[in-house]
Amino acid sequence: MASTIQQPPFVHTLLGPEGLLSDDDNEGVSLLHDDLEEEEEVGRREVNPAHGESLSDPLLAPSIASSLLPTQHDPKPDDLYSKVEQNGAGAGAGGSSAASGDDWRRSGNRRRRDLPPLSEPRRFWQLFVGVLCCFAVSSSYAFNLYSGQLQSKYNFTQSQMTTITTVADVVGAVILIFGFLYDRYGAWPLFLTTMITFSLGAVLFGLTYANAITGSVPAFSVYVSLLALGTSLLDICGVMTLLSIFPVNRGAVVAVMKTFSGMGSAILGAIHLAFFSENNDSDTSRFFFFVAAVASVVSFLGLVFVEVPPYMIKGCEQNVLTDEERRLRRRLKRQYLRQKAPAARFAVGVTIVLILVVFLPTQGALSAYFDLDHKYHVAFACIAIGLLALYPIMALPLKIFDRKVNLLDAGSIPCTSNRVSRASRFTRDSMNSAADAADIDFIAPQYQTTAVENFRTFRFLLLVWTLFCLFGAHFIILTNMRFLVGALAGKPLDESFMALLVVLVGVGSGVGRILLSIFEMATQGKPAERRMPITFILFVPTGFTVLTLVLIMLVTPKALPIPCFIMALASGCTAAAVVIVLRTIYAKDVAKHYNFCMVAGIVASVVMNRLVYGEWYTHQAAKQGGSLCYGKQCVLMPLLVSLGMNISAVASTVYIHWDYSRYCREMLELRDDRLRGGRRRSVFEDSVLTESVNPMD
Repeated sequence: MASTIQQPPFVHTLLGPEGLLSDDDNEGVSLLHDDLEEEEEVGRREVNPAHGESLSDPLLAPSIASSLLPTQHDPKPDDLYSKVEQNGAGAGAGGSSAASGDDWRRSGNRRRRDLPPLSEPRRFWQLFVGVLCCFAVSSSYAFNLYSGQLQSKYNFTQSQMTTITTVADVVGAVILIFGFLYDRYGAWPLFLTTMITFSLGAVLFGLTYANAITGSVPAFSVYVSLLALGTSLLDICGVMTLLSIFPVNRGAVVAVMKTFSGMGSAILGAIHLAFFSENNDSDTSRFFFFVAAVASVVSFLGLVFVEVPPYMIKGCEQNVLTDEERRLRRRLKRQYLRQKAPAARFAVGVTIVLILVVFLPTQGALSAYFDLDHKYHVAFACIAIGLLALYPIMALPLKIFDRKVNLLDAGSIPCTSNRVSRASRFTRDSMNSAADAADIDFIAPQYQTTAVENFRTFRFLLLVWTLFCLFGAHFIILTNMRFLVGALAGKPLDESFMALLVVLVGVGSGVGRILLSIFEMATQGKPAERRMPITFILFVPTGFTVLTLVLIMLVTPKALPIPCFIMALASGCTAAAVVIVLRTIYAKDVAKHYNFCMVAGIVASVVMNRLVYGEWYTHQAAKQGGSLCYGKQCVLMPLLVSLGMNISAVASTVYIHWDYSRYCREMLELRDDRLRGGRRRSVFEDSVLTESVNPMD
């Protein structure tokens, strides 16, 4: 009977939204399809009780683990569900199966659908490990801490300096391969690779500054490439995995976790000023050994604790999972979509972030404008480290952090006839499923096409162009901040002022991520009809970037930290927007989409940073007879080119937002049409079954 009234799932092809009318059990089948199949199975077992099987058995945690988690790297059952919750779901819900068989049968479909609540301490411990991953990633933004010493020690020209950073970005194209590995095998291969490359690059840097290895442009290009590869992989396997573990709390995850991809550099700046501030090779060498130790510990923690959630079907599992195992995976996905993480636990992380947002720029300004003793720098660094160490509080197994998790309860209506009971429950549950089990009521509409199909769409090409323009501007200003600000100021920058800029950039990047996170939480938690399309957030980084490029050419030298801070805001907003938008609008091949968009950053590094900025700055410096250039003419041309490109990025963002908004409206119309059709068919089936049980005389 299910085959006669089930609703086709929502699928979007390259031509538009369509209904997939087949009954095949594949990934495109909607949750409504599963609900109706479960009802059919419940009816068969109630009519034929000879099976002697409890309807709750397939949902007990051990059997779920054995059928859902075939690989050794996946989470264990105890990782997903707490022991108390498992016992409550199994025995505490009504005693043994034999003693409460009638109760199980009366609410069989609910018992089959409702899984024990997820273990929130486990999920938030994984989030803490993700925070550490982003802290390690932030080391890539700390290049300005040692770029001045690198240039002066080896007398590199600006062209050679940009060559080092550009080669690292080009080597980052290797992450495309690791994107395929992530989609096929999960996060553990990336964590293992990061543990090797990240640590090795930092150690080689330290040995070179210790004069154990001869330094040169090719050597430093290799070192920075290893660091860039490690940070890129940490970013992918940390951020993308945690967004899948918290699918309905993406904004909060970005606020708590992704913020540290930028703000972590401010903490590193405080640590550098406190413990590695002497402008000599020994301190710089020890700083890189410290970074290597952090990278090793963080990668190991990620390898042990962070893995893609079990509802995600990895590429290596596509051809080995049975139909029943796929059905159970989708049931787990429903659990992740319906269980929101406790706000109290997120509040702990957000509170720490807000304290750091105030503390870090304050200590940076005090260090830059006042002649403080070294002990104050040490105190500032210890406070920053202490605040970071408070993060595990949100993962403590304390009841005060958790609210009661209310899962969907279909309920049951006692009837004198099994067949009438089934018909009544079937009608009610099919309506409930159509209303709230479809993904669109939990998350925004998603394109169901593959990455290869999306790469050929005009919409995706415009998204890549927008990111190319944004990344190009960010590279020019933030990566070369020491030299660009020095050129605009007309004089070299001292170390205290440079430390202030690094702190402002780190905090600005973190605040940008927080702003986008707040926007995501404020807009995406609304009902589907009132939900603003997520692509609107792309206007934030493009607007900030255009504003910065205008201000930096107009303000006085003393006011230059202001446009640098705004550009850091734009950089943080861009990083958050890429993660949120891609994870929201695309349902398949998450890592492939993310990595391909990062190719825009690689190309921008080559074209805008190495060619447009690097060659122009070196040419102007040669006119002044040195390797450094002072005066607005040194950087004016790259800034004007970037301004024109980002104005075009605003136009491309308009099209992207219009196109996705149209798709959202079409999906809502499809859902409403199918709800009305499903409701009419369900009422008809109910009346037919009732009349067959109680025929009129």
